[in-house]
Amino acid sequence: MFVRLFSTLAACLILCNCSLTRQEQEQETEADLAVETRANSAVEQCNTTYREGDRTVVLERAKCLNDALGKLRPLKRFPDLLDVDAANRLAVAGKEQKGRIAHIDAMQQFATMHSKVIAEEQRRMSANASVGERGLSAAAMPAACTRYGDAATCY
Repeated sequence: MFVRLFSTLAACLILCNCSLTRQEQEQETEADLAVETRANSAVEQCNTTYREGDRTVVLERAKCLNDALGKLRPLKRFPDLLDVDAANRLAVAGKEQKGRIAHIDAMQQFATMHSKVIAEEQRRMSANASVGERGLSAAAMPAACTRYGDAATCY
């Protein structure tokens, strides 16, 4: 009788713990979505405040984007790669603002560096991957840009 009571009690405790875990996971997911929403809003504000391609505000735009995307830091598995991307964005923006490179070249340089960051993230994830875990594809990120008139397209 005590064995049956003990096993029933143990089953109830396990089930209660599972439901708390699900609630905690749902709360974390909601919190993650809130962080992503705030970051997206901040990026939109940067795009509104600092027009892309305006050489006079390139560096301010890069700083604004870095601050906006920095909000995602708690969600990133490898936050140091977010820092590398931010440093690359500032370096390229500095060259563009000083007139050393054209906007299309700046976009291409950043896309190339960003692809390397994604490839490093993928390498780290595959090195630490558990069964069924997938990494990001570096091929999905833009690596080259073309210009047609005043418009630029990166692919």
